[in-house]
Amino acid sequence: MEELAPTGAAIGMFPNEPYDETRTRLHAGDRFLVYTDGLVDAASPGHEAFAPGRVRKQLAAGPDADIDRWTDDLLTAVREWCGHAELALEDDLTVVAIQMPASPGSGDPG
Repeated sequence: MEELAPTGAAIGMFPNEPYDETRTRLHAGDRFLVYTDGLVDAASPGHEAFAPGRVRKQLAAGPDADIDRWTDDLLTAVREWCGHAELALEDDLTVVAIQMPASPGSGDPG
């Protein structure tokens, strides 16, 4: 698992916000997850943040699940952490997951 550091404010928040470019190489079957700080800032009833370490742990727990299940499991873990069936967040929460197509001939439809 590789973590890329943020390079600026959320995209679109400020019209002239500068961003640094970050590059990484994705291979067949790799997944790429982008999320807002609402994910890591989601608080437990004791006001403890979900935090990046919990995100990594949750994602590592289901690397073979299909991508929809992978992200659903992450959001379920956040709901459970917050102690709510529905997330009642103080910040926005956006999660975008992308999976690279499987290599040809792998038998995996991706």
